[in-house]
Amino acid sequence: MKHKAYLLKEFGKPLILEEVPTPKVKSYEVLVKVLAAGICHSDIHL
Repeated sequence: MKHKAYLLKEFGKPLILEEVPTPKVKSYEVLVKVLAAGICHSDIHL
């Protein structure tokens, strides 16, 4: 199964929206689905 993710491919360049495969988790890991996220305006300038 694939999901959409914003990826940072190069420092200083815009994020790129791509489809990525669902990660495979090990027996001691968990997979968390993020429904929403936010970025502080000042973080964008860093």
